[in-house]
Amino acid sequence: PLSVLRHNLKVLFLFMSLRVLMLYLKNSTFSTVLLGNAVKLQGVVKGSAPISIKWLKDSKLLIDDDSSVTTTFENNIPCISFTSVGIKHGGKYTCIAENEAGQQKSILPVNLCWFIKPKASASISVTVGEMAMLECTISGSPELKVRWFKDGKEMIKKYSSSLELNSVEAMQTGVYSCQVSNEAGTVTNAAELLVKGWTILFLSSTIFHLTHLFSSFLPLFCLHSEQFIISQLYLSDAGEYKLEVANHVGTASCKIKLSVSGW
Repeated sequence: PLSVLRHNLKVLFLFMSLRVLMLYLKNSTFSTVLLGNAVKLQGVVKGSAPISIKWLKDSKLLIDDDSSVTTTFENNIPCISFTSVGIKHGGKYTCIAENEAGQQKSILPVNLCWFIKPKASASISVTVGEMAMLECTISGSPELKVRWFKDGKEMIKKYSSSLELNSVEAMQTGVYSCQVSNEAGTVTNAAELLVKGWTILFLSSTIFHLTHLFSSFLPLFCLHSEQFIISQLYLSDAGEYKLEVANHVGTASCKIKLSVSGW
């Protein structure tokens, strides 16, 4: 009879509904973790027993050969735990639950947030006028922000892992720091740049005029406080004096005029 058929359908529907499998991950909004941290991913399964659980990583069955990773399934809660997240653990994890009613799965990407302390160039020495290249080897995820500093002060915005200084001058000698940062934090490494050369500290157009009666000596100063002293001044000492400096870079000179008045 029709009534019996309806009753049997209701029983069948109730029987099947008890076996319907439902699965969702509690960490569905969780995606970024710090390298080295402990992490636990959990899900909730609803359906009739027996229920089997398996985990995939990047669409491949997760093999139980990593002592830092454990999987459990207790009280209808599938769980995968990482005692210390490493670079190799980043990827897309899929939890698959299965019973007689069928199969359900839930996917969660695990994006690692990490970086390795940047390795800066060794301290370098260049000559005035040459090009200096400072490089910083960086690695991390998500994308790293790079900032360069000279003697603790930030330079012009430079986000590359290399810093090129063209035609360097002596004043560019100093300690250059490469700072990298992302959600995992901030870290800095530094290297020293030494620019070899010379600098003339006065202009050749400087004119000295001395009175013979009141001047007993005249010091002429140059780099490193070198001096030329005229201990007793005569009219014949008037004239143009030339200072010449030299090192392995080459030579340079400037002139200074001395006039003497008196009788």
